Amino acid sequence: MSRRRAQALRSTSTGASRSNRFKDQPIDVEALECIELFASLLVRFQFPRAKAVEHFADCMQRLPPELGVYTATDDDFPGNIYVPAEVLTRWYGLREYVGPDGQPKPLSLRGRGYTFSSLVYGIDPNADAEQVLTYLIKIRAVAQVGNRYAARQRKALHRITTRTLRTFNFKATLALLRAAERNVREGRPLEYQTATYGSVPQSRLDDFRAAMSRLADTTLVSADEAMLRETNSSPAGSRAVPLTFGAYLSETRPLRSLLAKRPQASTRKKAPR
Repeated sequence: MSRRRAQALRSTSTGASRSNRFKDQPIDVEALECIELFASLLVRFQFPRAKAVEHFADCMQRLPPELGVYTATDDDFPGNIYVPAEVLTRWYGLREYVGPDGQPKPLSLRGRGYTFSSLVYGIDPNADAEQVLTYLIKIRAVAQVGNRYAARQRKALHRITTRTLRTFNFKATLALLRAAERNVREGRPLEYQTATYGSVPQSRLDDFRAAMSRLADTTLVSADEAMLRETNSSPAGSRAVPLTFGAYLSETRPLRSLLAKRPQASTRKKAPR
């Protein structure tokens, strides 16, 4: 979506049916994309447009305000939560940051040559290197050794706060919607695959979740390394397409509605005059 189009959408009137408590709040560009992708999938599957619009508006009105509220904690990473993980990926995968033994080199925070700051800058020039380093130390992915810092974990084991979890869940939803819409638009079931229709006894569910999580970890590390190789091998100035590779486990459960109940119309009879 172009920036100009996003600005136009943000400035569009929300209509009389929208509650005043949401008025004039801007919508993030990715949130707009998420809504458009979901709407396009509904239309492609021939769901009635008017009913879909009516139900979506009703849901937005009736979802309780507290769903959008969370309390910030000291474990929240204030910057882009994806930068610390990418730091570990490149620290373990780029030859300039890896020693002769194949392990990540200990790095100084700043200075000449390859440093922790130069590593962060190569990912996001606007990121605060000290902030990223402090976070990685906090989650025990990095340790200080003298006046240098050594990587200890290949994977960022984030402390899952409400803010972090909501960010991850939204990004995963957006990525899956992108893949699903592209598959339908181009008529090819290639960009995601699923293993479905299994069932697990309730007593085994926790163990099964853990086993799938370990399997996903192995797959994701391999995909991460492959994407890093492709990124580094791209010729300078060539067109690159940002990619996301993910794994998910979906459980079918009875729907528990989050919507607030509609107020009941008063049935009390008026007293005669």
